[in-house]
Amino acid sequence: PKGLVFLCGFGESIRGAMEHQRETLVNEAKEQTGIKGWILRQVLTKERLEKQYNNTLQKIDDNEQHDYISAYLGLVKQPAKWMREHLALSEEDMQAELAKVDCHCLAIAGGNDRQVRSKFCEPTAAGELLPMSASLETH
Repeated sequence: PKGLVFLCGFGESIRGAMEHQRETLVNEAKEQTGIKGWILRQVLTKERLEKQYNNTLQKIDDNEQHDYISAYLGLVKQPAKWMREHLALSEEDMQAELAKVDCHCLAIAGGNDRQVRSKFCEPTAAGELLPMSASLETH
């Protein structure tokens, strides 16, 4: 390819991103004040979120023939096939593949993104992930 554009989530596995999301939720609940904060702290505990995450992974593993799993009494479909594909790729595997990229690259992430860490799109970190790139611009 002549060039690649990497959007938020660049350089991080889905497991790492999901861990970040759980940590962010717990921290935001702790910072919330008043009755709303109290309710969120009762519902959004680290243990509860870990249990929910592990249950979701178990459903995905149990239903390998299905493309989707149901959640919340069947009201929500979650893409199991997509999740299995992402979970199969470790952070080390992804970074090894990125190290082979030798074309022009643009890495974009928002500093206030709640879903993923933007630290991988900082110039130094992105340069370490893409050492062979012809050129690299980060935002």
